[in-house]
Amino acid sequence: MRWHAQNMSAKAITATTAQTVSFTGNDLPSTGVIAYHFASVGGANNSLANCLANGFRVKADGQTIYDADVTTLRKWMERFTQANYAPATTALRWSIWFNFTDIVDDDLADTCQFPPGTVPTVEFLTNASVAAGSLLGGWTQTDVEQHFTPYFLQQANNVGATQKQAQFPLNTPGNAAIRGLVLPTTGLGTLRMELNSYAYINNTSALFQNAATGDMLQELDSIEDGSTSGAPTITTHAAIRVPMIVPSSGLSRLVLDTESTWTAANAITLWMAHAL
Repeated sequence: MRWHAQNMSAKAITATTAQTVSFTGNDLPSTGVIAYHFASVGGANNSLANCLANGFRVKADGQTIYDADVTTLRKWMERFTQANYAPATTALRWSIWFNFTDIVDDDLADTCQFPPGTVPTVEFLTNASVAAGSLLGGWTQTDVEQHFTPYFLQQANNVGATQKQAQFPLNTPGNAAIRGLVLPTTGLGTLRMELNSYAYINNTSALFQNAATGDMLQELDSIEDGSTSGAPTITTHAAIRVPMIVPSSGLSRLVLDTESTWTAANAITLWMAHAL
């Protein structure tokens, strides 16, 4: 069973100031939590795009378990939630989910929860376009027995432009299994994803940004993200589903051919689950 609640103590947003708006264990529970929900007050400037302009972080006892940018969050929601819903950048409400959002059965989905018995911290890094206002926090909890805790972490790929067969190692904290990943596609020429030496993705055609070439990876994204238009809403990033594989060090990697518009700072984000 799930239940929902909201803490009515608001977190202030200072106008025209880039800042970190934080929720802590005084504001949010951690036991049985499968999602945190947030709503902004103060007008259109306090949108998803502005309140998360410089990213967001979720911590458990000070350890970062979620760290990503707003486009990655939206792409993850579009591809891996049952509603296949990416909130608009102008949205004044948003959620951060910790369960297996791609599983239809609630009881199975909710076996993955926020790390139990830890103190939560959620940080939103705004830009200076925000207005005077506040953020409100809420949550969804479950009484389903927990078996997993999640990670959603990104890092720079450190591969430069116009590289051939460059490698990005797939390593996970604490032997967590990879559930999926999100990566930018501008300047990405080809992609091979190896998991324990198996080529899970082997795409040798051009990716999203080359409209002249038929692209199987974009077709996969179109089928699985459920968009009514038949194509992903967010085409600057790709999302790839992985069947809960724990990657072996040295045997799991992304192999990239990059073009002139690719940068080493492009972030690759892994969605992972750690068995308790």
